[in-house]
Order: sequence, then C-alpha cells, then structure tokens
Amino acid sequence: MRKRAALLWLAALRDLMKGVVEPYGEKGVRVVGINVGDSIQTVKQHVAEAAATFPNLLDTKGDFFDKVARDGKMPRTFLLDANGKVLWFDVEYSHAARRDLMVSIKAALGER
Repeated sequence: MRKRAALLWLAALRDLMKGVVEPYGEKGVRVVGINVGDSIQTVKQHVAEAAATFPNLLDTKGDFFDKVARDGKMPRTFLLDANGKVLWFDVEYSHAARRDLMVSIKAALGER
C-alpha cells in the first residue's frame, strides 16, 4: 500500500472509531471497513494500530469493490439505513466528508 493511502486509511479507522462507533454504537449505528488490495497482515496491523473494534473485511483483488465503484476511486464512505438503502456517500476522505457524515448520521437518527 502506498504510504499516503495507508496514512489516510489509518486516520479513517481512528476517526470512525472515535466519531461514529463510540458515540453512536449504542444507538444502533454500525461500521464495517473494507480494505481493497492489501495483505491480511497489513490489514491486521492497521486495525490493531487504530484500535478499531468494528469488522474489517478484505477484498484482496478488488473484485467486490469493482461492483460498487467502477471508477476505482477510494476511499468510499457509505451511510446506509437499516434496510440497506444508501442515505449518503462520499468518494474522498476529508474534514468536509467527516463533517457531512456526522450531520447525516444525526439526521438519520432524528437528532439535531
């Protein structure tokens, strides 16, 4: 994995733990990470380093990712409701995307 991509992924894992799992986990919000293209050792290392307790799946060849992201852009963040309907998504990882995700989660939960 390229160093910049690895740092972004690690930051995303940490942010999702602190910004989503910890404050919203008890309200039913779940996080699932999907890594594309790395070895299982790399995934385990980053998950442990980020102290991410949510499930992290591995799509080694990117076959499954290609079904939802044909343009190859990563990372992707999706917010789905309990029925699997996509409520929000973004194709980058940035401060603006994190802010919008938090606003969307609160709206989905009926919070202000």
